[in-house]
Amino acid sequence: MASECIYYAWKYGGYYCNLANKEVDDDTVHRFCWTYYSDECPLRKNQSSSGCYITSACVRARGLPDNCLELETLRAFRDGYLASQPGGREDIEEYYAKAPKLVCAIDHSGKAESVYEKIYSEMVQPCVKLIQEQHLEKAYTLYKQYSVNLMQQFGI
Repeated sequence: MASECIYYAWKYGGYYCNLANKEVDDDTVHRFCWTYYSDECPLRKNQSSSGCYITSACVRARGLPDNCLELETLRAFRDGYLASQPGGREDIEEYYAKAPKLVCAIDHSGKAESVYEKIYSEMVQPCVKLIQEQHLEKAYTLYKQYSVNLMQQFGI
């Protein structure tokens, strides 16, 4: 585990990567800038993915912006509800450890666009709806089961 990334800062009302000279999304900051794996940062390695298959499902399959309703809802759920649950922080760390490998496997599967579309329609949309209806445990269960199945499907 690396120490906190020296290249990111809070500027202009958002997270900013001084190395890449651009704003970075919450997922990148969460995964690579805050004591997780800054040495693996895609911006430092000149890669294009944040390593988040949920972000990929929204942005790549649907063409949504990184600050779309779906991603903002799921991030608030992660940082609020999930982080406060017993084992929640460990689940978040596990996601950020495995998600980049899954993104890589999906991207090299030859069917990335259809997989991301399926993730969006089968997991992202239903989870967001459950969260909006305050069925937080159901949303978490759906996310967890879907993620486990996805990881198994791609051998992660």
